[in-house]
Amino acid sequence: FSYRGQPLPYMPFSYKHPEYWHVIEKETKRTGDMINSKKLFDDSEQVHPITEDETIKVENIHGILLLIGAKDDVLWDTAKYIDRIKKRIKERPHKLK
Repeated sequence: FSYRGQPLPYMPFSYKHPEYWHVIEKETKRTGDMINSKKLFDDSEQVHPITEDETIKVENIHGILLLIGAKDDVLWDTAKYIDRIKKRIKERPHKLK
């Protein structure tokens, strides 16, 4: 990924092709849910913890943030990520324009 010709930092998936699809297939069988990919994100973060460079600087969003998620989200751990955003906003002031 890049922006204006500069690479963007991101958390890489711990799985590569075709292993990625094998994990999704196993999770689909295990959970009975075709879109369950939460394990991919959890495993990737365990192998490569998110760095400050990879973190979205939500404090720079000069507007209202509406955070909607569910604790039982099967795509990724929405509730954990929302908690991180709320913590970051408390630690770094968020100003509305």
